Amino acid sequence: MVEVALDGDCLYLERAGDPSIRYPVVWPLGTAWQEDPAGVVLPNGDVALLGQVVNGGGGYHQPDAVKRLAAHLPIYRQRFRGW
Repeated sequence: MVEVALDGDCLYLERAGDPSIRYPVVWPLGTAWQEDPAGVVLPNGDVALLGQVVNGGGGYHQPDAVKRLAAHLPIYRQRFRGW
């Protein structure tokens, strides 16, 4: 199980009960940040609050592969030009 966690400007999923294990997330297009209460609004309208245990699916890539894949997405090119 993982929970939604914020560290500075970066939003992660952390293993519940063990914040030393965290996972970066590429959120689906249409995901938004909600200030109060703090959380992530998913495209279907569901809200995952900070500290809430969530379930999800996906996969993992090495950091270089993520950079290479993200370079093809306009929103990431605009946001992460310094990569």
